[in-house]
Amino acid sequence: MQKLRLILGAVGRREARGILIGPEGNPRATLWRGSSPANLILCHSPEPARNELARRHLGVWSFKTPPLEPGTQYDLAATVGDEWTQTGFETLPAKGESSELSIAAMSCYYDGYHTDASYLSTLERWGQGIDFKILLGDNLYLDVPGDDIRSVPYEHTVDRYVRYFYESGYADVLGRGSTFVTWDDHEYWNNYPQRVVWLSRTWGDSRDEYENAARDCLDAFQQPLCPRESDDHRSFAFDEAPCVSFFFADVRTQRQRYRADGSSRLLGPLGIESLENWASKLERPGVLVIGQPMGLAPGNWADYNSPDFTDHYSRIWAALAAAPYDVMILSGDVHFSRILRFDVNSPTGGEPRPVYEVVTSPACHIPGFLGQGSANVVAPGDFKSAGAAIQPRITVYYAGSACPNTFAILKFEAIGRRVRVGVRFLDTLKNREPYWEKLGIDSSEHRWRANRQMAPTEMFVLDKRGQDG
Repeated sequence: MQKLRLILGAVGRREARGILIGPEGNPRATLWRGSSPANLILCHSPEPARNELARRHLGVWSFKTPPLEPGTQYDLAATVGDEWTQTGFETLPAKGESSELSIAAMSCYYDGYHTDASYLSTLERWGQGIDFKILLGDNLYLDVPGDDIRSVPYEHTVDRYVRYFYESGYADVLGRGSTFVTWDDHEYWNNYPQRVVWLSRTWGDSRDEYENAARDCLDAFQQPLCPRESDDHRSFAFDEAPCVSFFFADVRTQRQRYRADGSSRLLGPLGIESLENWASKLERPGVLVIGQPMGLAPGNWADYNSPDFTDHYSRIWAALAAAPYDVMILSGDVHFSRILRFDVNSPTGGEPRPVYEVVTSPACHIPGFLGQGSANVVAPGDFKSAGAAIQPRITVYYAGSACPNTFAILKFEAIGRRVRVGVRFLDTLKNREPYWEKLGIDSSEHRWRANRQMAPTEMFVLDKRGQDG
């Protein structure tokens, strides 16, 4: 095990950020471009997570670089005492200098099966040349029992983060290239913020402490990897990549408990406004990164889904339908992988607008005794909760897989105002593409474009929307 780890977060055109994890001490980090070094300011993780880490003689420090040059290679080295590590990265190209983007997207990684070596091997084989990774949520499981579980909330939560982000081979996956993140319920507990009958932490005397520990560790290990628009919410737009504009929607940390009238929120007030503003002002196709898919049927007391939160759910669909460019949703969570096209009525009238959704999950499924790991590729069901004026409907099922150890490689290529999108799912245990599977609905009503023996290289095209939709 490495004693000092550098995990690079978001790398843009002129800035990079990340975290350093290692033994307690006085850390130093130096950024190099050629022979010109620059010392970085390292910020200690916030208390009380810092105090719990100190009991293990460990520290977590975050950093953000000074202004950088676009399309430039940099080296980064860090030391704590006698320990030393280094990594390299290249900033994204200046605006207009590249017409291609390649990313890896993964969701739902359970470390208990120790599949990290095959995960890394598959990423290294198929992910050559990717610009960055996106972790889509459930990036670790705080609520799944294991041999490291503790009765003390902070002790257990920090232990689990240290295992995933520092001790295990999964940290090698995190350390490969730059990484953007969002999160979902298992960063707290299943169906957060609801009470769960089989999880005493959700209704017992320790609920508040478990919740605070999860949020503090999120702010220590994951949040520093990404920009943050404001202290009031963790959603953010990222418009520096070639081809497409990204919006990362945090639909979990400020989610309210479910109310039957559907008025509970998915995002904080500023978060939903920021998403709507991003969609309305797109100057090229958009990618909405969200921890829980939009193409889901309503849930229930055991696990509520996005459609159960009618107000925000309808507002998100309306924003995507009214956007001046096509939008693709990128998500995980549901333990199958799937690519769909929806046609959505525009709030301003005219022909229905296409919205695409790519779901990839899980990178490693959680144990079968929890009823997971044996999902099928399913259709979302009806969309009554999206509002009568919106009415999303499935028009194309491109491909899907129920492989329980999967992540995706996505490639974007700009051709004029259009962006061609290719998607490839990968089976990490077999280090190959999985077989595609038909959707669990009448295929005569939905065009099924996947070939069982060969993965499509081009799935769909994102375009500017005209007055005729």
